[in-house]
Order: sequence, then C-alpha cells, then structure tokens
Amino acid sequence: MAVATSEGTRRYDLPDFYSKGDSRILAFTNTFVDATRLRPHQITLRDRLVKFVAAHRRVINHLKLKWMIAADDANPFTREIMEIFRFETPTADRFE
Repeated sequence: MAVATSEGTRRYDLPDFYSKGDSRILAFTNTFVDATRLRPHQITLRDRLVKFVAAHRRVINHLKLKWMIAADDANPFTREIMEIFRFETPTADRFE
C-alpha cells in the first residue's frame, strides 16, 4: 500500500492473513435475504457455510485475534481500516 502525503510517498507491506503462496480465500457477501426467502441453492450454500464455520471455529477465532493484534500496530493503514469499517480497538483483557 502506498500513502501519499505532502512529505512524500510511504510504502507499506500489508499483512494478508487469508493467503498461502499463490492461493487466497475470498468471499463476497452481496445482500442479505431473510432466511424464509432463500432459494434452494442459497439454502445449500448457507448450510455449507454453517458447517464450514463450525468445523473451523478455532481458525476463525485465531484470525480475529490476529486482526486485533494488528489493531495496535503503528502502521497507518491499520488505523484507516479500523475507521472505515468502524472496528473497535480491542482491550487488553481480550488477549489474556
């Protein structure tokens, strides 16, 4: 990422917690539909996602914790992301 200011351009390597080598996990959530209005293929996808999340709960919690650790980093991109997405800065007790 590049940050351009009146003092010049600074470059930062962004951590990518969702990649390994040339592979990357990517998912888009486009809309929310009430569960009673899901189409058959959406029900199948929802059920698969629920099973995936249940089977990988520890990994998901680990990734959430890694983000919280990054939240305290001095790198300015982190602060920008937190402001854009309205993330809260984690408290110290979350890491204990």
